[in-house]
Amino acid sequence: MKKTMFLWMAAGVLFVALAFFIPAQEGSIWPSVIAGSVASLVYLIALSIYGIRKIDSSGKRKVVTSTLVLLVVFSIVSAGISYEGSKRQTALLPEIRNMIETQIAEYNVKKYLLETMKTYYIGENYDGNAGLGSIFRTKYDTLITEESRLLYEGKDTYKDEKEDLPVKIFVKTIDPDSIILVAESAYIDGKNADFENYSGAMGYFQTEGILTKEGIRYERAN
Repeated sequence: MKKTMFLWMAAGVLFVALAFFIPAQEGSIWPSVIAGSVASLVYLIALSIYGIRKIDSSGKRKVVTSTLVLLVVFSIVSAGISYEGSKRQTALLPEIRNMIETQIAEYNVKKYLLETMKTYYIGENYDGNAGLGSIFRTKYDTLITEESRLLYEGKDTYKDEKEDLPVKIFVKTIDPDSIILVAESAYIDGKNADFENYSGAMGYFQTEGILTKEGIRYERAN
């Protein structure tokens, strides 16, 4: 009896392990999980049939069989619910990332433009003659790279310049009466796949913040 059970256990472990590792991953664990679950179910059914046949009482066999059927149905339903929930969460991830990066882009563009406008109107060092462009350069010229990148204030500028950040800020124009900053995502797709981004990339999300003496406005470019 012990030898038979050992063989059943060994066969079950081998069967489920093979079923789990055979499917191609393709970036998802679900094919392996499903294959392993099906193999486990088949194995348990076979083991249950083997065990039930050894029960002498027909009444006990019916009770055990009914219990096993209910457990199998419950397991299948639970697995289906978990799988559908996982699919919904996976589908939501791009939307969540889109929302987060959009907020990051708008926040950083707004931060630089608001500080410039604040200095223009109520800054202590405002002499009444400096334009928006002059104020912006005074405050942030050291953060602007040769490629017109506007590095994030307060970070290690060298590290910031070399990092592949999810959202990059560029200085499009600096005029006496207006400033245009461009926020570009490195991952989120824009509305038009053929759109050329400010950095030269193609098809990514891009928005612009425009500061004039009348205030700040935002325009989505892609």
